[in-house]
Amino acid sequence: LSLTVAAAPPPPPAPPTSIDELVAFCQQRIVKLYGAGIGFSEGYGSGVLVSADGQIVTADTTLLEGREIRAVLPDGRRLPAQVVKRDHRRQLALLQVDVTDAPHVPPASSDNLAPGDPVLAVSNVFKIAEGAEPPTAAIGAFAGRTAFDARRRQTALAYDGDVLLTDVVTSTPGAAGGGLFDLQGRLVGVI
Repeated sequence: LSLTVAAAPPPPPAPPTSIDELVAFCQQRIVKLYGAGIGFSEGYGSGVLVSADGQIVTADTTLLEGREIRAVLPDGRRLPAQVVKRDHRRQLALLQVDVTDAPHVPPASSDNLAPGDPVLAVSNVFKIAEGAEPPTAAIGAFAGRTAFDARRRQTALAYDGDVLLTDVVTSTPGAAGGGLFDLQGRLVGVI
């Protein structure tokens, strides 16, 4: 008689206990994305690793329209990424890279955020980090939720639902697709 026992999955990382640990924890879950751009300029943005096997959540932008999308992982590895699924209603996309050991954070609900709660926005603004350098982190406060109604020139955006409002400036090039985290390091939103 022999028994086969499956190995237990590794325990999740301990929650950050200081602001420095929180920033480092969140930065290690952000990828830099490169793809379609305008003219001769390569487009760039950010994404959040949400599984150890390389699933990345990002904003559904024109960056993903290119023939090749490249993801730079937190350790500097450069890998091709494929679009697996798009959610046009929420303006999100799911990408896949070929890894088995990605530091990740599963999405969490933002329902427990209250106005005034601190939040951390992490993304590759202005393409400052191109290799293993950490992306930019900015701390601010959650302000509330509101219905989203926006246009891109003459076209109404397809997004349907509420958006999270913060006082963190996230309307900078490269921020789209980055993560919004609470103080426990939980992913509560996508920029």
